[in-house]
Amino acid sequence: MPYKRGERKGKLTIAELRRAVRLHNKLTKVSIPRGASYDEIIKIINDNGYNVDHANQKLVPSGKAKIEVPVPPPAKRKPKSDVDKKFDKELKELMAIADKNIEKEKKKPVGKVKDAVAKIEGKAKPKPKPNFKLKSPRKIGEVAKPTKKSAGFDMKITFKTGNLENQVRQTTKGFLKSASKDNVKLFITKIRRSLGVLNLNEKDRRELVDLSKSIIKLNRPKLASLVE
Repeated sequence: MPYKRGERKGKLTIAELRRAVRLHNKLTKVSIPRGASYDEIIKIINDNGYNVDHANQKLVPSGKAKIEVPVPPPAKRKPKSDVDKKFDKELKELMAIADKNIEKEKKKPVGKVKDAVAKIEGKAKPKPKPNFKLKSPRKIGEVAKPTKKSAGFDMKITFKTGNLENQVRQTTKGFLKSASKDNVKLFITKIRRSLGVLNLNEKDRRELVDLSKSIIKLNRPKLASLVE
């Protein structure tokens, strides 16, 4: 349909011009059958409205052929199948649900406003009150229960590959801050096991264990007899 108003009233639209050019190219296409002779090719060229200019090596329009190219109508779209229609319907429904959820999330209060709204609506959970238990005084003659530190030795010892000598020295110095007669032997055993995980040879492992023992002897002479 040509333009109905404006400066281009009555003229073809861009889409119509494109369709007309495509049809023209299809109608004016010169096709030469396979195996055609020289004279047959010259005749086909002349019949299509061209002369051969051998001197300038080009084809020249002869003006004999007159081709009228009508503007073809737009191509009809293929009707959608039932499967495509069902898919489009489900997709629209899902998009509508997603849009509603997005709008709900935008309207939800955030931060302090959210806490205030929850408090008003009664949805806010009350904070638990601290439960303080007073220690009852010890009765006369009652022995105090052993604490965690005195009841057992739970010091974790792990070594990483690298400067093991420095790691053993730092670990032993940290142990000496709370060392007692009850946990010295257990500490040495844990040192030996932790070094065994690193797949050291017997000589290196023994030297590192002896290093830990010597640090204990030097800093706590009273515990020297326990690490012999």
